[in-house]
Amino acid sequence: MKKILLKACLALPAFALIGCGGGSSGSSEGTAFYVDSAVEGVTVTCGSRVSLTDSTGAFTYVDGQTCTFAVGDVILRQQVGIGAGTTVFENNLVVAQFLQSLDVDNNPSNGITISAEVVAILKNNAITTLHTNDTELANIVSTLHNEGSSYSGDYVSPTEAQDHLNQTASTLDNDNDNNGQSNDNDNNGQGNDNDKNGQGNDNDKNGQGNDNDNNGQSNDNDNNGQSNDNDNNGQSNDNDNNGQGNDNDNNGQSNDNDDNGQGNDNDDNGQGNDNDDNDDNDDDRR
Repeated sequence: MKKILLKACLALPAFALIGCGGGSSGSSEGTAFYVDSAVEGVTVTCGSRVSLTDSTGAFTYVDGQTCTFAVGDVILRQQVGIGAGTTVFENNLVVAQFLQSLDVDNNPSNGITISAEVVAILKNNAITTLHTNDTELANIVSTLHNEGSSYSGDYVSPTEAQDHLNQTASTLDNDNDNNGQSNDNDNNGQGNDNDKNGQGNDNDKNGQGNDNDNNGQSNDNDNNGQSNDNDNNGQSNDNDNNGQGNDNDNNGQSNDNDDNGQGNDNDDNGQGNDNDDNDDNDDDRR
């Protein structure tokens, strides 16, 4: 499980350490991650060990060594205290804006890729420091367009960079096990709605959605028009408020949600379904 080294509290100093991962003693190596989304193509130098971040942002660190992160000759940051599985979150807005503007496809939501061609252009043009204003960054982007063949990126404004940082921070806060689902941080037994579709994620893998809106009804996560039986009483919840339970066991019978011993008339033939297995239809109209 990845640990968050730098949490996305942008009011913190850029190099503040929070929740450092611990490694073994000595000079052993391990794997950690660099993200503003996963950042690929950043050179990380830890002592004499040099690695390049891959598509997941993974790099090799050395215990006890300060790690320097760079794109070409441009130093992004230096970091100490990196441990196994640690995630280094780039919470410096200037660095984030720089990285997002250099992304080859102008889509940081699918990861940030700094190509070898981009690095070479930066070196050839003696770009050795981060931009100090937006005009400088726009000029760097213009140079990449003029000299690069595979670069399709664009200038990213501070506001756009900040928005992306916030999205990444939210994902890091919730999805610690990297399964695309938020964890139950408030200990109420309910998963958070990460995809904003009004449905809780099935975090306990029991095929049932969690009741996120606190109306006593589970959400229809499998989109079959039926609510799941969260209270394990053998009855489906009446999500459409028509007084009828859904037929979750596919036997053509609705469950007796109102506890009157009668099945509801789901097929609109004026007859209740036979819930008590006595071969007689229960009469809903009596």
